[in-house]
Amino acid sequence: MLTYLQLIRRLEIPLSFRRELLKLLRLSVPEACVQLQEYAGCVLKFRKQHHAKSENYATRRILWGREYDAFLQKRRAEGLCDKTAKTAAHRDFRKAHSYSDSGAKNLPGHSGSSIRRYHRAFLNCKKS
Repeated sequence: MLTYLQLIRRLEIPLSFRRELLKLLRLSVPEACVQLQEYAGCVLKFRKQHHAKSENYATRRILWGREYDAFLQKRRAEGLCDKTAKTAAHRDFRKAHSYSDSGAKNLPGHSGSSIRRYHRAFLNCKKS
């Protein structure tokens, strides 16, 4: 059977956090419980913020995909072949989200792979 000390050493967590856990072993039980509650509160706060950030990015990805899809459909309606329509839609998208807007935050990526990812997220959302 493992002791607390052996268990803490085997944990795959950062060394600084392991040191904090080892300090808890020296505290009395009530003091250790207070410290653990503080750590748990920090972890829960981090998880909540991380989840919100992920959700916000997923929402923006779908919105950017919708916008690119509108540009693409407009170019296809003009009678352009598929490859030319995608290139023109890509150009329109980059123009709509220029990096020269100095104060703008959360700008989408302009690479082809980023735009494909946004478009795929929008199409998957549209299917479901």
